[in-house]
Amino acid sequence: MQDFLIKDVPGKGKGLFAKKPFAKNEILFKFNGEKITREQIVANNIPSNIVAGYLQINNDLFLNIEQDASVFVNHSCNPNTYVKIKYDTAFLLSYIPIKEGQEIVFDYSTTSTDSLEDWSTSCKCSKFGCRKIISGFQYLSEKQKQQYMAAGIVPDFVWK
Repeated sequence: MQDFLIKDVPGKGKGLFAKKPFAKNEILFKFNGEKITREQIVANNIPSNIVAGYLQINNDLFLNIEQDASVFVNHSCNPNTYVKIKYDTAFLLSYIPIKEGQEIVFDYSTTSTDSLEDWSTSCKCSKFGCRKIISGFQYLSEKQKQQYMAAGIVPDFVWK
């Protein structure tokens, strides 16, 4: 994670920032953490506020990224990165060119199949078109879903 800096972000806590520019569709990093199944989450009675910090990488598989700097990648309704999943391994790629000093953000809804009852949170991105609530992919507008799917930035398990 030498290409990134963790800094305070007003109203959000901490965020991850680029220390160098990245071209479109460039791999920024691989997410690291323990893989945990939905069955293990239920069996171990892991609280939903803890599970909210996990990255969903399959219908029933999550990545606990709590001990990794990637946990500081904040949500945005207008993201500059996306998650690409290959063989239960998750990578963060640039959706658009990223400039040095820019905050690294992705749309959390693009990797979530959760219902509003399972998980939702208030959005603090303050970007144009902010949805105000973040939850599963199914709650995005049809226009947003089509835009993301046409760009190829939504893992198959989320929409198929």
